[in-house]
Amino acid sequence: MVLDHIIDSDLRIVSEVVLPIQFSFVSNTMDVSKIERLFVQFVAKGQCSEYLEILPNIDIVTTESNIESLNMVVSKLNNSAAIVPSDSFDPTGFNTVVENVNDYKNNQTRFLALSEYQRAVDIGACQSWKTSLVILDDHDRPGLLAEILTSFASRKINLTSIISRPTKVVFGRYNFLINISGHFKDQAVLEAIREISHIEKVKNMGSYPVAKIV
Repeated sequence: MVLDHIIDSDLRIVSEVVLPIQFSFVSNTMDVSKIERLFVQFVAKGQCSEYLEILPNIDIVTTESNIESLNMVVSKLNNSAAIVPSDSFDPTGFNTVVENVNDYKNNQTRFLALSEYQRAVDIGACQSWKTSLVILDDHDRPGLLAEILTSFASRKINLTSIISRPTKVVFGRYNFLINISGHFKDQAVLEAIREISHIEKVKNMGSYPVAKIV
């Protein structure tokens, strides 16, 4: 849903931030075997799947946000629990707290900063840039994705990710959100975008410094 909103908006990506994310299991029920209901945000659920598998027979309720999960376990104190970010609560406020229930101990989440304008930057001021593009599918045909990828590969442009999202206009057609290494003003990137623009519409979502991994 977030990606769809970004694709449809006029906002530009101006920076990215990668933060460590750790989850905790919290409850006011001291005996875990008596917990009947667990609240967990839909993304957190996937990131804590291994811990969920070892829990007793508990009804898992998927929420839209981590704060909603926390509020639900606070308001429904009896026989309920939640999985929430470890920095979102006071550990002394719960009888049961299990830290680091995420599947990967070095779990991290990427956040994007959006702006109405693409800020002016000095390309030489940063060694590592990333550019986000959306390829808007108007003329689907066999080999289309291969042609798009070849435009980058032939110029030795590294793709860091590619995600397909339904156009919601025609069934079976998809837009492609692509992250590449480099700035959109780099000659190779410019040439690739021009080439792709001859076969599909290209939306430049912005170029921004690569986040430092902590």
